[in-house]
Amino acid sequence: MKKNKIRWYIFLLVFFTLLVSCKDNMKYQTGRDTEYAFGDGTYQIYRSSINTFPLKNNNNQETIERDVYLYRDISPYAYVVGQWDYTVLNYENGKIIQKTNLEDLPKKDQEIFNQKDKFTKP
Repeated sequence: MKKNKIRWYIFLLVFFTLLVSCKDNMKYQTGRDTEYAFGDGTYQIYRSSINTFPLKNNNNQETIERDVYLYRDISPYAYVVGQWDYTVLNYENGKIIQKTNLEDLPKKDQEIFNQKDKFTKP
């Protein structure tokens, strides 16, 4: 009888420990329409009903890119190739750089964008 109680307490302790440790630190939760969430979920790529993948800021519902073709997450930066431009987003401080021509970006960012095989297609 005493062994069963000890086992039961150990089970409860492990269960609650796992429950507490599995909690994520997302400020904005992901849903069925989320393709990818950067950082705390403030910036997310969504699946739209017209087969586009917009990148949005969930703080103000601003659309940063209307249709994402490729993306790469190198913390704390999101590198996005979109319909009209190249986007470098620092998702920790919210700084966004968008350029139509790859050559207008800093060399470091150009090198990252040139590694297309390391990008993910939504």
